[in-house]
Amino acid sequence: MDISSKKTEKPLDINLFVKNCEDYCKLIESLDEMSSVNVLQDIKIALFPIYQKMHRISRPKTKYEHDAEKFVTERQYNKVRKILLTIMGPRDTYNEIFNPEKPNSKKSTQASLSEDLTDIYQDLKDFVQWHNQGTFEAMNDAIIELVDTFGKFWGMKLLNAARYIHAFQYIKPSAYGGLDDLDEVADEDDTEVDDEDLELLTPEGE
Repeated sequence: MDISSKKTEKPLDINLFVKNCEDYCKLIESLDEMSSVNVLQDIKIALFPIYQKMHRISRPKTKYEHDAEKFVTERQYNKVRKILLTIMGPRDTYNEIFNPEKPNSKKSTQASLSEDLTDIYQDLKDFVQWHNQGTFEAMNDAIIELVDTFGKFWGMKLLNAARYIHAFQYIKPSAYGGLDDLDEVADEDDTEVDDEDLELLTPEGE
């Protein structure tokens, strides 16, 4: 299935885009196997192809009124965020430069990197699962749902997260501490992630 591009005649291969989304989800689901430094570097690399391709997707005009089934449960969401929060420790919170809900506010808003990355994971995982149902109607409505939530929600979170990760990677030494110190932060954190938590990252049926 191809999706017409907004700015180019060449169609966007939806299968390649779905793979990009799957790659990000698999990365989040394998956090326990990676060092903290590699986690942030790989997350940033995984996010940019998704953001770039989202701008080439045209929103389908027809919706077949499928219920927007949510595959990622609240418990699974909380476990993913818990693992990310363990990695980031006290550096999870950052000041958001622009708050879309308060565009004229001069005050900065605190945001959470673990929350941003988990929100992105949730929307992409739901999209992939819904799209992989295989029917034209399900794929069509999955794209509509993803485009709508990208514009209003997780697209901004992606940019904020990438900006904060960029600071970790390139601004050293600084108040951020740099990527090299993250493994020490994770080692010092008392939060433990057990096998049951990790099993929850993959919804039933996969």
